[in-house]
Order: sequence, then structure tokens, then C-alpha cells
Amino acid sequence: MERTSGAIKKNIYNRSLIKAVSLFVLNLLLFSGLAAQTTDYLLLAYPAEAVIYDGFQKKLSGAKKESFAGGTPFRILRKDGYFNDGFTRYIYVEYGGNNYYIQKDEKGRIINSQACLPEFLSGISISRKLTITDKEKITLNPWPEGQRKVLESGKEIKVIFRYMNKYYIQEISEKNGLGWAQLSSKFLKKSAETGSGILRSPQIKDDLKNIVNEQNKLFGNFKQLLDSLSGEEKEIPVYRLRFEDYRITIFSGNQELEKKFRSGFSILENKIKTKLAGTGLKVETIKGQIVITE
Repeated sequence: MERTSGAIKKNIYNRSLIKAVSLFVLNLLLFSGLAAQTTDYLLLAYPAEAVIYDGFQKKLSGAKKESFAGGTPFRILRKDGYFNDGFTRYIYVEYGGNNYYIQKDEKGRIINSQACLPEFLSGISISRKLTITDKEKITLNPWPEGQRKVLESGKEIKVIFRYMNKYYIQEISEKNGLGWAQLSSKFLKKSAETGSGILRSPQIKDDLKNIVNEQNKLFGNFKQLLDSLSGEEKEIPVYRLRFEDYRITIFSGNQELEKKFRSGFSILENKIKTKLAGTGLKVETIKGQIVITE
């Protein structure tokens, strides 16, 4: 009887150990890494009125702040943080390839908000330079101020992001040429065709399909493990690709699962970034989706 009891205890211990190790490995692979980031923007109507630090936490001079155009769109990297003193709060942002800290007060508001007029928006990042042809009529509505105008043929613009059904753009040749415009899908599609073409390369598409298929297979194996451990059917994200003329999107289509497995999504993102390194393509994680653009 004692030997039988000992064998049962040993069997229970082994199964518990296997379960613990399996769950540890599963969590390590699926839940490690950074959570997926949304693309949030901070528009400062008058950046010179804000308290801004460079990436080394050195306060910018008035002249440097005045070099920012009115309506500068800062991409938010971290919504809230503290300097080393433990009480000075900031919002961490990026613009033009450089990182900045914008100081906030103790209540979490940007300092001098009434003067710099901040506006927070969540949009679809595009970050693409396009050239207007004589077949398009694009009207720029400057923000925060200025008269609306029709942009001339041959004018180069940068489409920064889309918010609902409008686009925040910048005239390349104008310091203060920031504002909102309506852009047709036909214009975006035609402009995309004038790019390098690498986004539409069959090799790129095949590489991405292989990565996504391998990842789905890996998640499928995890699902079998979870099912065997729990004794019930579990759901795991299944990722898909959507190919468009000016971007490729990788997504699961299930918001609840995206929230549950959002950290594991970074594994897939890292694989794609590694594969596309050196191609010039831009890879971003936006609201649980991987978006690839030129």
C-alpha cells in the first residue's frame, strides 16, 4: 500500500512539474516582449509655448522650439513617465527621427496647455511622400490656423497619418504647411505605384506568408498543449495578411484575443523586422496589427 501511495504521489508530482514547466515555456514565448503599441499623435498648435527636452533630457532653447512648425505632429512613444528626480513628469515623443520629452505638470497636463494647445489623436500611420499630379485637386486646411488652399500640380506632400476619413499632411516645401486634407484612394493607389515597388515584390509577399504560416503553426502547437493541460478547448490568435497597394497588414481579426495575447504579438513583429531589415520598408505595430509601408 505504501509503495502504491508513493507511486501515486510521484505521478502527481511529475504531472504537476510537467504542467508548471509547460506553462512557464508557454508564457515565456507567448507573453514575453513589449506590448503592441498604438499609434497616438500629439499635435501642438504652438510648440514654442511648451517645455520640451531633447533625447538627452536637455531643455530646448526658445530658438530650437520655434523651429517646430505650428501643428507639429509628435508621435507618442510613452504617454507618461518621470525624470530621475522622481516628480517631474513628461510625455515621450518622436518627430523627424528624433526623440523628445514634453514636460507635464503634477496633474498630468502638458505645461502651458492653454498656450501651446495640445490635441491628442489616434490614427493610422502612413508616413509617405507623394507628388500631386494635374489630375488631382487637393485642398489643404492648415492647422491650427491659416487659409485653406488648393495645392498645385507637382507639389510634394508627406502624408503623416489618417484620422477617421481625413489625412494629416505636410507640404514638403513649406515650413508651416501642416494641416488636414481629403485624399482619394485612387490618388493613394496611383502614388503608391510610383514608389520603389519593393512593397509589391513577389519575394516580399512570399517571405511574409512563410513567416505568418510558421507563426500560426507554432501557435497551433501551443493550442494543443493548452488543450491537453486544461482539458478544454482554448482559442489562439490566427494571423492573416492583407495586401494593398501602399501597405501590407498582418492581423488576427479578434480584438479579445489580441488583448489577451498582445505581448506574444511582438514575437511575430520581431521576425518580420529582422526579415525586412535593409529593404527600406517601415514596420509598425498599430492597434494590434503589424503595418508595413514604404
